[in-house]
Amino acid sequence: YGEAATALSELNVLSGYEDGSVRPENTLTRAEFVTIVMRLITPGKEMPKKIPPEVFFSDVTANHWAFDNISAAVELGLIGGFGDNRFVPDNPVTYNQAVKMLVCALGYGAQGEKKGGYPYGYLLEAVELGITKSITARFESNINRGIMLLLVNNSLDIPMKNDGITPRQIKSGVYATYYISPNGSDDNPGTEEKPWKTMCESVKKIKAGSVLILEDGEYFEEELTLFQNSGTEFAPIVIKARNKHKAKLIYSKDLICMSKFDLAQGVSYITVEDIAFSQEEIATTNDVYPTGDILLRILGGKNITIRGNYFEKVYEEGIKLHLADNCVIEDNIVVGSIHEGMDGVNCSNLIVRNNKIIECGRCGIMFKGGTRDSLIYNNLVYNKDVSLLDGGITVGGSTDKYSTLDTGVGTGFEMYNCQVYNNIVYSPTSKIRWGMLVWSAKDTRVFNNIVMGTSVASIRIGSNMGTQKGWKWDAPNRNVELYNNIFKDSPLAYEFINEPENFVSDYNIFDNISSPPEEKNSKYSDPCFISAKDINFNLAKNSPALGAGLSIPIKYLGFDNTEKSIIPIDWDGKERNSILL
Repeated sequence: YGEAATALSELNVLSGYEDGSVRPENTLTRAEFVTIVMRLITPGKEMPKKIPPEVFFSDVTANHWAFDNISAAVELGLIGGFGDNRFVPDNPVTYNQAVKMLVCALGYGAQGEKKGGYPYGYLLEAVELGITKSITARFESNINRGIMLLLVNNSLDIPMKNDGITPRQIKSGVYATYYISPNGSDDNPGTEEKPWKTMCESVKKIKAGSVLILEDGEYFEEELTLFQNSGTEFAPIVIKARNKHKAKLIYSKDLICMSKFDLAQGVSYITVEDIAFSQEEIATTNDVYPTGDILLRILGGKNITIRGNYFEKVYEEGIKLHLADNCVIEDNIVVGSIHEGMDGVNCSNLIVRNNKIIECGRCGIMFKGGTRDSLIYNNLVYNKDVSLLDGGITVGGSTDKYSTLDTGVGTGFEMYNCQVYNNIVYSPTSKIRWGMLVWSAKDTRVFNNIVMGTSVASIRIGSNMGTQKGWKWDAPNRNVELYNNIFKDSPLAYEFINEPENFVSDYNIFDNISSPPEEKNSKYSDPCFISAKDINFNLAKNSPALGAGLSIPIKYLGFDNTEKSIIPIDWDGKERNSILL
């Protein structure tokens, strides 16, 4: 067992005992083996602290030493317990159980099921993969630490099913840190001393677990950046500037394509951080494909994070999402987009937060096409010099029947089960036409927002014009709720294009609005911001909004019929459950 023990120790998979011994004759528990398996497939020694505080088994509570690892293994489908809500973490692990966990950890669980399921199908798959090579053990016996060493060591060089990367490569950092510089060369190895030069070539070379660092400077890109490789949950691809916004990608005016930085083909587990995006020329309405002028696009991607980036000089959108799932768009700045700052079509489980959309021409933030179970919060849309023709934030839209989630009669809603809260839409010069557009949204809540200085109305509520888009019906707004919002300095509070179904609005603040709606618990007075001029919308001590809101439930039933929860966190990191603070 010596060779296996040394290899696993060097890769931080095995820690051994305090006296430095391995004790191969000792048995080990189910919790201990799960922990070793999770270490095997993650870059670091310990699990990342991202597992929700849920109890999967009655005998594994949140204070159990292996809770994070056991919870992660459940989420990844590596373990399922005994069918009676027990995991028995302190029981010895058997040979069958250990083999199944390793087969599933490497991504071959489906093959094990096809071969007959537990235990023999997994044992057969383990033999074919080489997990059980040179091991003699009884199927139902409890394994000792020596057998564990051999099983796990055999697994080190087996390519993981989803991405072809072996656990040894992940643990040893083979796909570690690479560098790109305006002064580099694409023929270089990508080291800090000899960096690559262009983004289009660099993304072809990085794989799961890679970190690509952009040195300061301007990168003139003559080809689009097209991703073809994905990361994994525990070995994502990370692309980031060394210094925030000091690395600037400038795409050539001769580059005509749908998007410049393209996370297409369903790539997943990628983070793009702190980069400045631009181009030599913005498209015009006279161009052949002006709506293809998108700086960053996610198409069919999952678990992608776009964080802390800066976007300028764009015709269509700074950030575009289509068929994206479980993505986070946060802390980005989009300036001067002719159409949208960011736009999403037919997406699910998004988090869109803490973004600033400045001086955009048509819509600041827009999510439509059946987008569902998503959170849009803590964003700022601000226009002072440019006229914004539609909504600062558009909840829904008017997507064509080929792009949306569904088009059947009684369906066809543009947004399902989304929560839009803690956002600010503000124009000191009344350049924003409508603060928010609510277009064919269903089961959607809009709360704790500030809309100020619009030229027509704070909120416009209407249908998606579905019959004009080739749909079978025109989806209305259904079960939309507006609570705890502040509407100020607009000709109208609400403009209705057609009558919404089960629309509820109350506990809002209206100030300097002609003919505001009569709402039982709303207030009609100055909210007393500390300094709206400086975009400081904290409330003074004498504000009528303090203590005037409705307590917002933090749990709701999602589009997929699972229970969802939110904690409304404000710009300053504090919770804001019921009132503006």
